[in-house]
Amino acid sequence: SQTIQEHQISIKGLNIYYLTAGNSENPPLLLLSGIGGSYELVDSYRRKFLSILGEDFYIYAPEHPGHNRSQTPSNPWGMNEYVDYVEEFSQKLSINHPIVMGQSFGGKLAQLYAARHPQSVRLLVVGNSSTSFGEPTFYEQLLPLSGKLEGLFHSSFVPGFIKKFIVKYAFSVPEDFLHKDLSNYSAMGSFYANIRGNYTDELKNINMPTIIIWGKKDKQFPLKQ
Repeated sequence: SQTIQEHQISIKGLNIYYLTAGNSENPPLLLLSGIGGSYELVDSYRRKFLSILGEDFYIYAPEHPGHNRSQTPSNPWGMNEYVDYVEEFSQKLSINHPIVMGQSFGGKLAQLYAARHPQSVRLLVVGNSSTSFGEPTFYEQLLPLSGKLEGLFHSSFVPGFIKKFIVKYAFSVPEDFLHKDLSNYSAMGSFYANIRGNYTDELKNINMPTIIIWGKKDKQFPLKQ
């Protein structure tokens, strides 16, 4: 199996964690993960991906701002800010013409990054992406409700264990990164609402070879979307 290394880097003024694996002489692959679930589960799957893909590629796997161990933005971010973060990450690490691979939210991010920086992407790989191409799914219609989470982190009426539970599983934050005061996650309260949107027009700019991988039984983001 491939040796997986951990790193930290400052992107858009935030401390960002990322993993690398493989031989640096191999073609670069930028792996953009999905969101949600326990950190232990997310990290386990991510490391399995790195171990396998690292046989043929040099993998960069950033932990998105506000998720996992990476620092949280002080103000709410939308897709524009996340695309800019990927571009700055790529530039600072001199990731030249990589394969960009993303799943779920990471797939949406990968598509928008490829659409806005088509000259920078060698190959696009998308798996069960959350980008809509038609009417919003039931799941997506619920996303605006998540904007109400923002006040939750400042509320003295909401028990700490509930705040902790939401941060831990909505943003996949490991236990030892959870502090008593979770108000620094207030900007993430509108995250799920802010990343909504139909980007079909922009995606027309994708001109590089693209592989789409999907699960037939995906109920959150059906293939027809």
